[in-house]
Amino acid sequence: MSISVPLPTPFMPCPGEPAIPFPTWLKMFDNYMLVIAASGDSWPDARKRAVLLHALGTEGQRLFYTLPNTGDTFTTAIAALKEHFVPKVNVIAERHKFRQRAQRPDETVNQFLASLRELAATCDFGNMEDQMLRDQLIEGVANTRIRDRLLLEPDLTLAKATTLALQIESGLRDANVLSDATAASASAPVRAVQKQPKQSRRWDMKKKPPDPAPATTQAAANRRSCFRCGSFNHLANKPSCPAAKMTCNKCGKMGHFSRVCRLTQKEVREVVINEPTVLYMNNSVQDKILCTVQVTVNGRCKDVELIVDTGSSVSIIPENIYQTYFSECVLTEPTFALVTYAKEKISVKGCLKATISHDSHSTAGTLVVVESGAALLGLDLFQALQMKLEGRKVITTSTSPTPTVEPAVPETVSDHSPDMSVQEVGYAKNFIHKVHILPNAVPVQQKLRQLPFSVRQAVSEELKDLQDKGIIERIDASPWVSSIVVTQRRDGGKPRMCVDLREPNKVIVADCHPLPHMDELLSNLRGATVFSTIDLASAYHQMPLHPESRDITAFITHDGLFRFCRVPFGLASAPSAFQKMMSIILAGLPGVQAYLDDIICYGSTQKEHDENLRRVLQALTDAGLKLNMHKCKFNQPSLNYLGHTISKDGLQPDQDRVTAVIHAPAPHDTSSLRSFLGLASWYSKFIPDFATVIEPLRAVLRDSTDLSFKWTTEAQSSFTSLKDLIVNSPALALYDPELPTYVTTDASDYGLGAVLTQLHSDESERVVAFASRTLSSAERKYSTVEREALACVWAVERWRTYLWGRRFVLRTDHQALTTLLTSKGSGRAGLRIARWSARLLCFTYDVTYRPGNQNVTADCLSRLPLTAENEATEEPDMIAAVFKESLCAISLPEFTSASEICPELSLLRNQIEKGWPKCKKGLPENLTPYFQIRHELSVHGSLILRLTDRLVVPASLRARLVDLAHEGHQGIVRTKQRLRELFWWPQLDKFVHSVIASCVNCQFSDKVAITAPAPLTPVEFPSKPWEKVAIDIT
Repeated sequence: MSISVPLPTPFMPCPGEPAIPFPTWLKMFDNYMLVIAASGDSWPDARKRAVLLHALGTEGQRLFYTLPNTGDTFTTAIAALKEHFVPKVNVIAERHKFRQRAQRPDETVNQFLASLRELAATCDFGNMEDQMLRDQLIEGVANTRIRDRLLLEPDLTLAKATTLALQIESGLRDANVLSDATAASASAPVRAVQKQPKQSRRWDMKKKPPDPAPATTQAAANRRSCFRCGSFNHLANKPSCPAAKMTCNKCGKMGHFSRVCRLTQKEVREVVINEPTVLYMNNSVQDKILCTVQVTVNGRCKDVELIVDTGSSVSIIPENIYQTYFSECVLTEPTFALVTYAKEKISVKGCLKATISHDSHSTAGTLVVVESGAALLGLDLFQALQMKLEGRKVITTSTSPTPTVEPAVPETVSDHSPDMSVQEVGYAKNFIHKVHILPNAVPVQQKLRQLPFSVRQAVSEELKDLQDKGIIERIDASPWVSSIVVTQRRDGGKPRMCVDLREPNKVIVADCHPLPHMDELLSNLRGATVFSTIDLASAYHQMPLHPESRDITAFITHDGLFRFCRVPFGLASAPSAFQKMMSIILAGLPGVQAYLDDIICYGSTQKEHDENLRRVLQALTDAGLKLNMHKCKFNQPSLNYLGHTISKDGLQPDQDRVTAVIHAPAPHDTSSLRSFLGLASWYSKFIPDFATVIEPLRAVLRDSTDLSFKWTTEAQSSFTSLKDLIVNSPALALYDPELPTYVTTDASDYGLGAVLTQLHSDESERVVAFASRTLSSAERKYSTVEREALACVWAVERWRTYLWGRRFVLRTDHQALTTLLTSKGSGRAGLRIARWSARLLCFTYDVTYRPGNQNVTADCLSRLPLTAENEATEEPDMIAAVFKESLCAISLPEFTSASEICPELSLLRNQIEKGWPKCKKGLPENLTPYFQIRHELSVHGSLILRLTDRLVVPASLRARLVDLAHEGHQGIVRTKQRLRELFWWPQLDKFVHSVIASCVNCQFSDKVAITAPAPLTPVEFPSKPWEKVAIDIT
């Protein structure tokens, strides 16, 4: 018997997206075919295919005929449609969605479990599906009583968990019905969330209610009610109260019903507030209690004045305030309705999620935007901000900590400078950073690092804060995924979250913009007497990141996947890009310089400083940048900058940074002694005879070995004296290109010394820098005049930044150099001194003679100088020959990168991972040489090994490896032997033969080319004994 069944809804009747997903529609079509089959009709395959095409609709058929591999059968047609319409599932992303799914407040356990089953269908859990469903049911269920009960059950299965959850849910629902019925019979009908009887009387004392309640209700209102169940028949201390042992469904605490819970509801179906117009009609301005709060939304902070109205369950602002301050912020749909005391509905435009602050308290809250009326601070924020009314004053109930006093901006500046509060994160205008990566970079996805439970809440709060400020955004997937690292702050505060960007940094091409040189920065501060340091709030986060460059900054947390919208800290290209931005912003401004986010403003007088500071603040404001006022310092007589203390007196080491030297213990071996000398040598420019002080320490280093360390009394005395000298080191003068400059040098048998000084207006010669170094073994063999000349050349070239392009005086205690180092005496100089003199031709100087008894400082530096380990070695005196540059060795990163991009090895890696066939018939041609040794091959990351110690070489590096192994022109056998120790590739022997056969040097020296021995040549007979001696070896 045939059955007439209508066809399913056409899948694609017209162009556009299908109304029903294809898998769902295909199930409908399969059901249709099952009904037809059950009626006894047997359709041939061609008819099934025709019915399928007809059911696709007009646009569906048109699209079907454009698909490849549609075939002529019903099965192939279904396969082609699935290939086109069913998207490929990203299992990782689907499992992430599954783990993030939680029960909604209005969702039953059955609905929640059905949603989990739908998500699990694409997660490929296999045999673990029931266990994953059980775990997610426990983790995502909203009711804590259900979760606690399930966790107590041993050997819990999915079926048992479902049954228990449904039973508890049903029991709680029945208990709420009974408790609501009991309360309803004992009191008059009351709307669910109305709170006006007590609160609104304060505002409408002189007005009668428009809708008076019945007498029974009035009488009930005059009696006290039980705060546990809301009944007027008893008080809360009565043991028979039905709510005494019940658990609240809102807050989870025991001892009251949810309808009388004092916790503010997350979803309010109906809220009753006082009508704003009533407030205006019945209260004069003097009767209103005003409170100013700070409202922060997406980094925008504004002060808003609200009327305190605890009779309102929510806080509201009129639409005109929203349009004035927060028009760019998106409103969310309200989940409740607002009505007045007279049951009149209020037009709600939306809800504004914001951070509200008052005094030292802040909270995340919601401001309801209405069409018109007054701005009210309702009971929700009143309680959240811990406010209290004392008379007509609003105070906080808890003692506030002493706020941090921000540094005062000079009055002459603050009157003209804009507001640059730290509460906002700036957004640099006209700047956007695009990250450039290597063209063959392969994205890396790191796994989630499990965080301790003790820090998860703090990390979640920081993620929310960064998201609210627009610094990061939530995403679903990214080719790059980095992990996070959580560290404890030194002050014991909240843990710090950092993103580990080491993998992305490997493929990032850094910006080539240079960072300023420290000597240049310090010399620009000459003549300054007033200083200010400016600190940018979250400096890098103020620079926007190009949308195309955001995926490389993606990171995974326990709360999901995020990526940066601003430049993150730790990005390889961030420092140069930020320095470039600051150089452009501050270009042309006097009295300011920036090293990354360290900005220093200075002036020779207070007026000049204030004017420079005002210009800098205006430039930063115009660029959209914000300051961290807590870290800024204004009107300082001195400041710490780049490890130095700078003042009008000159330059000194930063006292905070010398603590590492001061508290260093006495060395106990040669390694610790070298470390201490390296640490202390940074301060050598502040100590005139530094080399003299450390000579006993260097003597210990010379006389000791790794096995025997000889610490002497003189060394201990030198160790202590060095600490004292660093602490009490004299101030160095800042270099001034307008002052006369002197370079004084001296040389001893084993060292060089030099002093850079300048003559100031008070006729005092002040030191700018000290320098010394030891002579190498070859330099110690120079004559005295050559060593003195070397000291002059070394000192001038060392201070090239200060000396080039200006005239200076070069002073030496060797009088002969006053002629030899000048052009008129270069003809009488030796070749070595003549070459050195030629190197100084680019400088403009006068050589003067200074006797040794007046050259004390340079003489001391030369006689006990610093070691020359870090000094540039002297260039060779003679070039005997020019050699071809030797081949560079292949590093592991280079080998790995070449293996990743090699097409042949990429195919080989895939074949090894999925397994080899039984025969090589179906293999690609370039993989057949590997088939015989397939059991010896393994994959380690991007590398392929044969056995355990031989790397399979990519094609691009084979010729270079043969050249390296053939270095020295060894024979074919020796070259192959060296290669086989570490490497392998197909036809290695043949490749080596071809390379060595084309080597020109090997062809010239090949023994086979010598076809005949040299002819014998007669020699003259000796005239006396032992005149010639010869030997013949056969």
